[in-house]
Amino acid sequence: MVFFTADAHFGHEGIIKTCGRPFENAAEMDEIMVALWNSTVSGNDTVYILGDLFYRHRDPESVLKELNGKKHLIVGNHDASWLKKIDPSKYFISVENTAKISDGKRGLILSHYPLLTWWDGDYVVHGHIHNDRSSSYWPAVKNDPKMLNAGVDINGFRPVAFDQLVINNDCFKEGLEEVFSNYDVNGEIKIWLDDLRPAPVGHVLCKSVNQAKCVIEACEHAGIKINVIDCDHDLGDYAKDGGDGIKLLDWLVERGAFYPIKLHTQNAVGRENMQREIDRYWSEK
Repeated sequence: MVFFTADAHFGHEGIIKTCGRPFENAAEMDEIMVALWNSTVSGNDTVYILGDLFYRHRDPESVLKELNGKKHLIVGNHDASWLKKIDPSKYFISVENTAKISDGKRGLILSHYPLLTWWDGDYVVHGHIHNDRSSSYWPAVKNDPKMLNAGVDINGFRPVAFDQLVINNDCFKEGLEEVFSNYDVNGEIKIWLDDLRPAPVGHVLCKSVNQAKCVIEACEHAGIKINVIDCDHDLGDYAKDGGDGIKLLDWLVERGAFYPIKLHTQNAVGRENMQREIDRYWSEK
């Protein structure tokens, strides 16, 4: 398989606070990200790294020798210094500033930076922006479905295949990247569907049915177990984006995806209707 990743910043203590990463320190971050990498990538898989693999790491080779896969590096703005300390040919099939490849289905432009203009029809797979949506160019990135951020901060801190990359970017562009930092070490997550009430600690907040669908699909592709979906019924203005909460249950039934459901709606009629659907379909599973 072919995987993509960017902006790991192995060894960088400061990136934990800057990007809100769920690690205590750089040592823990490095250990967990190596483990996630190797649980995803086998020795025969190909990994395209879209820059900034390390930042001021004292011993890059201690990490490089542990990472599975046939690795190609697209150089980022933090890579020059550590590349001088190693023999890149020992660890990388290629080291380039940009590249154009095909996965057999589509053309892909690989760049550390989000290139806003390139050949028509190609996807641009990039890094650099981490999980930042404050830059002046963000609206252009957000509104282009072929701009795909491979950064670990929105991709579960591991390399991902193309289909997963697309789903993760859909979530990121909808403001739902917390799905990838709000699950526990066992790979489990809790979803809170509500337009007004804040999510309890440890839950991912979705304000609309379509947002919840995006998170569910992302979890399924990433192998993240959904521990529970805790639903409101009335979603106010957010009902324009997929309907009220019962529509999520309808969708789950259509897909045969009977995740554990809780209800916290105060709408008595809505609760009754949702509970009736749960009793009808979930009790059979």
